[in-house]
Amino acid sequence: MNFNAQLRPALITILSLSFLVIATACSTAGKFTFGQNIIIKSKSQVRITTFKGVSGINIQVTSIADSRCPDDVICIWAGKADVTFKIDGIDQSVILCPAEAGCNNPYKFTIDKKHYKLTLNDVTPYPTTTNGNEEKKAEFIVEVI
Repeated sequence: MNFNAQLRPALITILSLSFLVIATACSTAGKFTFGQNIIIKSKSQVRITTFKGVSGINIQVTSIADSRCPDDVICIWAGKADVTFKIDGIDQSVILCPAEAGCNNPYKFTIDKKHYKLTLNDVTPYPTTTNGNEEKKAEFIVEVI
């Protein structure tokens, strides 16, 4: 039996698994409409359109950083949560923190002469000493202004 023929099934399996990992690394969380509350995890992307689905934008949550003081702990510093967004049509990433913290939120931007507002409402779940391994999610709204 040829050495290459023996390795071919293993190589096909490795390449297939590699493609699967790359394809799921940035998953699409679905389609939403402007003004709709959206909750997605990090490395997910959404398409936000008008009710008729005619035009829209793509937004990706590239990272979620949460250093807020756990609910069941007394802290000297409250900490904060940051979400990094990548918006198709905007050259730079946008970092926002939840609305109650007031930093750089909401973010107003323009694409193709249309004006939008991105508001980060929350990062969930709120930290406790027992939920440190739970996956963080960003809750936000994009509106046409």
